[in-house]
Amino acid sequence: MSHHYITFKDVCFSYPNSKPVLNGVNCTITHGESVALIGANGMGKSTLLSLIVGIHLNFKGSIVVGDIPVQKAALPHIREHIGYVFQDAEAQLFMPTVYEDIAFGPRNYHLPEEEVQKRVQSALDTVGISHLKDRACYTLSGGEKRAVSIATVLALSPDILLLDEPSIALDPCSRRNLIHLLKTFQHTQIIATHDLDLVMEVCRRTLIINEGTIAHDGPTKELLTNEKLLRENGLELPLCLQQPNWA
Repeated sequence: MSHHYITFKDVCFSYPNSKPVLNGVNCTITHGESVALIGANGMGKSTLLSLIVGIHLNFKGSIVVGDIPVQKAALPHIREHIGYVFQDAEAQLFMPTVYEDIAFGPRNYHLPEEEVQKRVQSALDTVGISHLKDRACYTLSGGEKRAVSIATVLALSPDILLLDEPSIALDPCSRRNLIHLLKTFQHTQIIATHDLDLVMEVCRRTLIINEGTIAHDGPTKELLTNEKLLRENGLELPLCLQQPNWA
């Protein structure tokens, strides 16, 4: 399987009894890119991520991961190569301890226990949470849960990372740690987020979704410094570019 691109061609999707969420998405994301999906609420960012891993298969058009179309028969193979970090970190954590949660995926692929241990420790080290290994997940803070949810994905050694609102509800220190971590990754990353300051630091390319289609596709700094364009798409300048108003 080649992992050098993800291609969307005329992708359309609707939830039952609702208007179209995606309405003709076309783009290609190449190997090693860090790409942001941004747009106002309800424009289809999270939905687009979910289609890549086949959570919904009743879409029109085509999605190709590497050289494999997203279809039911191909999902086990596709999911071996994609790590999906949910918007709600707690939805990803269900085992008694951090170690068991991170080990769940590799064990599910029937890897030898020695390999499982290596992958768990590597993921813990990468995210910087080895000290949490034996903690019960319900005792973790929001930032710690987010870090563990990312580690559960890294333990599967994915080629592609999909992150849905990774900085949501994080305190400033946890958010800064997350940004630092994402900047170190060599994976292909697609990040759906409202955190435009994170986008400025992590993503070189940005896709703006509006009315179910990609309205703009270009270099992050070019798009996120265009206040008129952002406002036309229900967005504002990143906080780092806004003039403070102390009045």
